[in-house]
Amino acid sequence: MNSLLGSQIREAFSTAALHAGEPISIDTFDDEGASEHFELTHWRDHGYAKLKDRTPCLSFFTPNAFCFFLPAYLLAALDEPESWFSGDVASRLVPPKNDPSRPSYAAWWTRLSPDQRAAVVSFLMWMQSGYGAVPEADIARMEVRHGG
Repeated sequence: MNSLLGSQIREAFSTAALHAGEPISIDTFDDEGASEHFELTHWRDHGYAKLKDRTPCLSFFTPNAFCFFLPAYLLAALDEPESWFSGDVASRLVPPKNDPSRPSYAAWWTRLSPDQRAAVVSFLMWMQSGYGAVPEADIARMEVRHGG
């Protein structure tokens, strides 16, 4: 694990909170087990072993739950940077080229603090430089359009 990046992520998200009773997943017929798996847990409770089969949950989280559990995914990806999991997590963090204001992206990105945004961009840059997981142009779009 890149300990400096791990520290940046932990510090940036140290005060992240999800209020008791707040929904974890969007209203859908199947949330890939997100509600059941993450209910009454903290992002610190989840490592790679608990998340490796849970990347689809990123698509079903509410924006607040996405922001709250995001550091768990980032840190799990740091633990297993060469796995498909890490590339999948990284690819879900960049805005689509044709619509960077897509609600599912903008809804969580705008909730992050500047330090949290910087941690996400640092993670993506690390994944790009070491593993080519995210095109540099995608990261640059995040930094320019969204103050990464």
